[in-house]
Parts: sequence; structure tokens; C-alpha cells
Amino acid sequence: MAYKESLLQWIWQELQFNCSDLRTTCGKKIEIRDNGTLNQGAGPDFLGAHLFIDGLNWHGSVEIHRTAKEWVSHGHDRDENFNNVVLHVVGNKRGMADVKTSAGSKPFTLCLIPYLQRGLNELLQNSKGSHIPCAGNVEFIHQRAFEQQIEAAHKEYFDFKVNDIIELYPAGVPVIMAWKQAFTHQVYRTLGISANREQMKELGRRVAATDITAYDLEGWQKAVEGKAFAPEDTGDAIHWTTTGIRPSGRPEIRVKQAAAFQYASAALSPRDYLQGPDATWQKIQQTIPEHSRPGKLMNRLIYYTSFIPALYLLGKLLHDKSLMNECYSYWMEQPSFVPESMQVPFTKAGFQVNGKIKKLGLAHQYKRYCSMKNCLNCKVFKNAIRA
Repeated sequence: MAYKESLLQWIWQELQFNCSDLRTTCGKKIEIRDNGTLNQGAGPDFLGAHLFIDGLNWHGSVEIHRTAKEWVSHGHDRDENFNNVVLHVVGNKRGMADVKTSAGSKPFTLCLIPYLQRGLNELLQNSKGSHIPCAGNVEFIHQRAFEQQIEAAHKEYFDFKVNDIIELYPAGVPVIMAWKQAFTHQVYRTLGISANREQMKELGRRVAATDITAYDLEGWQKAVEGKAFAPEDTGDAIHWTTTGIRPSGRPEIRVKQAAAFQYASAALSPRDYLQGPDATWQKIQQTIPEHSRPGKLMNRLIYYTSFIPALYLLGKLLHDKSLMNECYSYWMEQPSFVPESMQVPFTKAGFQVNGKIKKLGLAHQYKRYCSMKNCLNCKVFKNAIRA
């Protein structure tokens, strides 16, 4: 995935390039008197710009694209909202051609890449690959900036997981019952990681609201299996991914584990949950037979990404600040727990993944910043472009 257009917008807005000798692609000298105001609505990216080009004043809008050909592919040549564009700013010249508005005018084009400082230029070039955008600049990045960013990502990931559960919260249901359903639903989804996450989410939706008091554990597991593996001709079939999965992660294993977890957690009273993370988790674990319990890594993943955020949400719903604070402390002070696969992209890039930052924030950083090229709010990015 290439860098986002929003990165170029930020570069233009903050003037993060050498403005002293700018030239259009046709060789005209550009002076930026006012780079305009970022447009939050439809139309050109920047409004009210004032540019001095080839000895003349130009007042109008500025449109930003990664490549020159996007002017046409985005339909701006047919959109009258872009008739007042005076400058087309692009990241590179790929597909370079004169651009025209629907009124027939021809905005000048500026290619930014030649005017970027080294660190930012290399970051954009690295963004074309699948690795971490800052990989080429690691030697210039202070380890403290990396640690601060992972700490921030770790805090943000907690809010992200709480919101994950809120999205599953059913409307029009009593608080405790609704919370249990959302929590159950989230556990099912987590146990689907990674190949069957959506399938397990769908199964969780089907069974989360069921009254299971009439079942014993084995009976409930069989009932859930019936919903999970319904025949194709019933119209209720869930299409499971079965190739490339480790034996411990196969759907028939995960479905039984999810049903057992749901059964154990449903047996607890609201008072049990208000006793705090340790006491509640122990009660759940003691109720689940060993043969229906996930492996150590998955169990800890459920604990941190489902149970702790869900318990925090319960505290919030019941205005129990003590429970909220305890859960948040557990999250922030979690022991060094992060799967090796989450560390690899950073260690390969040259970052030091030490004990202080071996947290789930690494996963959030990689998934929602690095792999998505969402660099603008990243301390590592800010550090890299100073190189």
C-alpha cells in the first residue's frame, strides 16, 4: 500500500519542503504567498491560496494527488467545483500530462518529491513497499521516540478494544444482560483470530442472547456446534476457513472453546464480576475443563483484549471507578506479552523491541499506523522526517 494522499496534504499544509526555488513541471518559478486553508468538505483540498507564478499573482484553490493521472481518474476534469484550481500538487510525475478543468483552464502542476528533505523523501519511497515506512531511517530515530509512540499506541489500543465491545452492545436490553452479550460476542470474535474472525463473530451474534441455564456444558457445546456447522441446504451455513490453519485453531476446536467460555462466564453473577479482574478470571478458568480451554497464548489474548476491556466497560456502565481504574492499570502494566509475530516487522526494520514496549500496543501500531501508512500522528514519523 502506498502512502496516503493525506500525507501529501499535511506536507503542503505544513510546508515541509524546500520552498526557496520551486518550479512547475513546465519550468515556471513558484512563490507561495499563502498556501490556503485545508478544505473539510467537497471540492479542492486547499481553498484561498495565493501563489506568485512566473511573475503573476494567482488566487484560487490547490488540489493534491499522489500521482498526476489522478486528476482525470478522480473526475476533476469534469467537475465544475475544480474550475478555480490554480495549482495541481503531486507526489510524482507518473502518468504526467497537462490537466484541464471543465471550463478549459490549465492549472500549473508542481511535483513535490524533488523538494522534500531527505528523511521525508525516503519515507515516501519506503511507503511503496510492504514494510514499515520508517525502516530506511531507523538509524536516525531516537529509541525514546519509538518507545513513546508504542506507549501511546498501547493506550489507544485499549480505547479501541473497549469500543469494539461497545459496538456489539445490544439496544433495548437490561444493562447486565446486554453487557454479558457484548462480552460473549467479543470472546467469540477473538477466538476466531485470525482466519475465522468474521465467522466466529457471526456465530457469537447467533448465540450471545441465548438463555443457557437449561443446558449443562456438554449440551451447550453441542447446541453451539449445531449452529456453527449447519448444513448448506438450511441456508444458515457459516463458511469456515480450514486451510492453512494450525490444528489448535481449527473451527471445531475454537467453537467448543467459545461455548465453554460463554457457559462459564454466564454462570457468574454481577457481584462476581465486580470483585475485580483476578478473582473473576480465576472463577471463569476454574469452570472451564482443561480439554475445552484455549492454549496459553490465546487464553492471555482473551484476557487482555476481551476480558479486561469488557470489565472496564462494566465499571463504566455501573459508575464503578475502582473497577475501571483497576482494569486500566492491568492493561497499562501488563507483563511482557506480545506474540513474536507482532515483534518481527519492527525488529526487521531495525527497531529495538525491549521489555518496556513488549505490549499489545505494538500490534495496534503496526496494523493501524505502519501497514496503513497512517503516519501523521506518529512520533516515530516526526522523528524520521527530521533526518
